[in-house]
Amino acid sequence: MWILKKQGCILMATIIGTIKQIEKGQFFVQDSVKGEIKLLKEGDSLAQNDVLFGHMNNPKNAKIAVAILPLGKEIFVSAKSKVSFDKNFLEKIEEDMSSA
Repeated sequence: MWILKKQGCILMATIIGTIKQIEKGQFFVQDSVKGEIKLLKEGDSLAQNDVLFGHMNNPKNAKIAVAILPLGKEIFVSAKSKVSFDKNFLEKIEEDMSSA
């Protein structure tokens, strides 16, 4: 978890994932606390409610691997996809794991 102080308020974000690998493209994250967009690199962290998305010019075979820390599972996001790492998304992954 990391803490950010913004305009006298303390905002917290729970780290839920780590970028493991990026192949053949560029991927970005819009952070859930400040709303800033940044280019991702291997080793970067994702917080709950962050939005990960691929560049619109990524080739079809571009993908990014994300280790989901609370679940011990690695997921892949492809080319131009967009994923919000919110509570519903995490619950769906957990559901998929229990039915496998």
